[in-house]
Amino acid sequence: MDLRDEQGTVVARGLVNYDATEVPDLMGRSTRWLAREMGPSYERELVHRDDLVVL
Repeated sequence: MDLRDEQGTVVARGLVNYDATEVPDLMGRSTRWLAREMGPSYERELVHRDDLVVL
């Protein structure tokens, strides 16, 4: 997955921990909120820093 800044420039790439159809509903929420509201299987980052390359 490409991660982009406000201007659309790719600033990083990473491995995603969720299916693409789930991502829009998860954006802007903390991992704690996700775990509490959606269950413990959602207590992981969208892209973990160990799976991230900053360009």
